[in-house]
Amino acid sequence: MAALVRLPAGQRKKATQPTEAELEKVFAAMIEDKRAALWLTMLALGERRGEALAMRWSLTDLEAGSTKLRKQIRRIRGAVDPETGRRRGRLVEKDLKTDASKATLGLPAALVEVLRRHKREQAVERMAAKVWADPDLIFTTSVGTALEPRNVNRDWDAVCARAGVKIRLHDLRHAAASLAFAAGADLKEVQAMLRHTRMSTTSDIYVEVLDSVRRGTTDRMDAVLRRISGDELHATLQMNSDDLGNRLEMKETACSEAVSRLRARRDSNP
Repeated sequence: MAALVRLPAGQRKKATQPTEAELEKVFAAMIEDKRAALWLTMLALGERRGEALAMRWSLTDLEAGSTKLRKQIRRIRGAVDPETGRRRGRLVEKDLKTDASKATLGLPAALVEVLRRHKREQAVERMAAKVWADPDLIFTTSVGTALEPRNVNRDWDAVCARAGVKIRLHDLRHAAASLAFAAGADLKEVQAMLRHTRMSTTSDIYVEVLDSVRRGTTDRMDAVLRRISGDELHATLQMNSDDLGNRLEMKETACSEAVSRLRARRDSNP
């Protein structure tokens, strides 16, 4: 067996950095994925998985282009099931660990477009669903419950498999830091985006400049997102807007007709 190697005191392990070529491949795959809005949000904001899963519409202002991070979604281990011998886990919404993590983040314009589309699609899903557990959660299952973190990991692995790359979901956070730095942000700006208490954490672990020329946190990341995706993101948004509008209009019409039938039935049976 290989011996465990301890890093010298004060030395942190460098984060694994996807190459720009790998990011281009995975970006093309993820903007076509059912969870495209989630992946893009994590990349643009440098969020941890639990932070992204706990995002809420009530804390997000698409007009102002900002969102407040306050909670995280986590699975905790419960008591042992006497019948199966396994622990019963459950999803919980918990406060973020530090005050630094509780921040208001700016939303790049490209991400605002993505979230607007996601909100419209979610509205269609809600009207079609028999139940919807939490209408305030931004990223949910088909019945409005919080997403299971392990299932999110599996969905991401499927995206990477289609793209032919191996990138961990948490590497999107590392990539966000490197992309922002490559776009011209300084360490202080990247530290603020990642919400690290100490700048040394940012410089030692997360920031590796990608193989691209420095160009000249919110506006810069917007430029990076559009550069990596090329015209694909815009084309995807444009392609789906008309179809989504038609589906939403049809659903609203169906709801109105159902209400009219109920009223007519009530009036005929006083």
